Amino acid sequence: LPFRVVGGDATLADLREGMVDMVATYLTGEAGTVRAADPGTVISAWRARGASETTDLSEAEAVALARALGAGRVVTGSVVGTESRLVFRAALAGVRDRGPPIQATIEGPAESLLVLVPRLVGQLLAQSEGMAADQSASLTTNSLAALRAYLRGQAHYRRGEFGEAVNRYTEALQTDSNFALAGVGLVSANGWIGSAGAAAVGVARRAAWRNRELLSARDRALVAAAIGPNGPDPSDFAARLRAREQATIVAGDRAEAWYYYGDALFHDGAMLGLDDPMGRAEQALRRALTLDSSQAGILQHLMLLAANRKDTAEIRRLLPLQVAATGDPRRALAERWFAGVVARDTMLRNEALAGFDSLGGGVGGTSAIAFSVPFIPEHIGEIRDAMARLRRKAVRQDDRDFAAMLEAWLALDAGRPEDANRMFQQVSVRPDDQIVLATIFWGGDAAAARLAAERLAAAARRGGADWDSGGSGACALALWRLEQGELSAVEADARRLRQSAASRDPNWPPTPAQVCAAVLEAALAQRARRADAARLIDELDRRLLTVPYRGLDWENLAVARLLEAAGEYGRAAAATRRFRYFFVYTQNLSTHYREAGRLSELAGDRDRAIDAYTRYLALRSDPEPSVRPEVEEVRQALSRLTGEAPVNRD
Repeated sequence: LPFRVVGGDATLADLREGMVDMVATYLTGEAGTVRAADPGTVISAWRARGASETTDLSEAEAVALARALGAGRVVTGSVVGTESRLVFRAALAGVRDRGPPIQATIEGPAESLLVLVPRLVGQLLAQSEGMAADQSASLTTNSLAALRAYLRGQAHYRRGEFGEAVNRYTEALQTDSNFALAGVGLVSANGWIGSAGAAAVGVARRAAWRNRELLSARDRALVAAAIGPNGPDPSDFAARLRAREQATIVAGDRAEAWYYYGDALFHDGAMLGLDDPMGRAEQALRRALTLDSSQAGILQHLMLLAANRKDTAEIRRLLPLQVAATGDPRRALAERWFAGVVARDTMLRNEALAGFDSLGGGVGGTSAIAFSVPFIPEHIGEIRDAMARLRRKAVRQDDRDFAAMLEAWLALDAGRPEDANRMFQQVSVRPDDQIVLATIFWGGDAAAARLAAERLAAAARRGGADWDSGGSGACALALWRLEQGELSAVEADARRLRQSAASRDPNWPPTPAQVCAAVLEAALAQRARRADAARLIDELDRRLLTVPYRGLDWENLAVARLLEAAGEYGRAAAATRRFRYFFVYTQNLSTHYREAGRLSELAGDRDRAIDAYTRYLALRSDPEPSVRPEVEEVRQALSRLTGEAPVNRD
């Protein structure tokens, strides 16, 4: 359990919960040693029983807590010290055998913390079972400053304060670039907020991977789950999912293992073509919750899953847990807004919006509002209103740009291309690639796309440092030319996209440029009725099923068009159902729904067609006039399938 801390030095406060993490790293269960319960589970249960930074449990309460967690023994203790010297006292008590507890005391200079703690653990183990502490400890740093930064990062991560967690893990790695667990922590926290730069993430991945053999088997499994089975080298998301599933086998008593697995199923399961990915995600996340009921990330996912099945009672049950677990006030307000919208509690929703106003002009944490679209499509109007309100309050240009992009994507899903174009125009660096792709795959403004394509073509002719021949702009321009029938130009574009990744290891998953080239090559082969067209389309479809990179958004729609043209309606429909629940926004969602409905109907899959059409219509309850004929066509199709008269919402 957390140690009582006595002393005037403020830095000692980190050792209260930090001792739980440190002691656990020396009790891994390997080589016949005792295994500690998961620190997150312990601290969560300890707080749930009334303990805090200033309040301890009684001896009887501590034993009862250990018994509830299934532990055979419980360690309690204290740290007394100054900036220069520390004294540790610990007691090991049996849960069932209530004999006198084993006592251990160790003292020494503060800079010897990494020596003192394993000696303390060793004394307890030696007295109880004649064993020495496990020497394959998972704290691989010899730096006291790095350790303290890591422990602060762990505390921030548990509270959902991901920005501060990233900062503290970064601090730990800057002090000791070989600190493996700090590397894992940074990668995990950054997955939520994206505030660490590519260089910092690279340092974290390399630190975790090259030092993994110093870790316990359980922590090695968690390293692979967090950063991928190939370490700092790329791995596709099918392989990542397998690594995360393996972590639940090797480290099944760790909340992180189940969270990583549930998170992968939640975000990537549909993209990987899995059956019932959300149901499987919920099972894993609930397992994580039983091990650590105070981790904000677990609760946020479960809130979204409850909304997906319209379980407002579960939303209300989870909300206070989520707000209590979330240290970021903006994220807490976003959760309150979400619960108010789902439960149709106008007062709760409006209180959350007013709370955002009182916090000033940032948009941090508010991306959770836009991300909720796939789970509450019928509330897209309220989502758009909330994002517009937040954008108007934004002070920094990058915040205004971020909010404007989200509003543009929301408008496209709502069937309002003119509104989307106005939002695109408000982004300080015009997103020409997004404007073009939105028109090809998302019903965007065709006139705006034509101008954007002309600007991209001019940039390509100029070349130089401002043009990336393997970038998103080059791909968007090539796809636009394909739509216009400029096939000779498309052939040249495909070659350049391929060439941009010519030096890449062929064993790695393909880059976005390589996939874009594969789409263009398959389309050209199909249009020319070449004998290899079917093979190219099949290879592309199978490659996309592995999810080679995180940013897939339009690619499955492109392969669905190729499969439909080949008469393979079932496979085409399956491709349209493959999209990532992407944080910050699931792009092309309305197109995925419309095409999934249409192609499922052609394939004779009535139930899936009805579900997809229903979700599409929920998004497009208030389309612009130019989109109304398409919406009416979907209403008629749904009526045809259900036998019910279409409801005209105009």
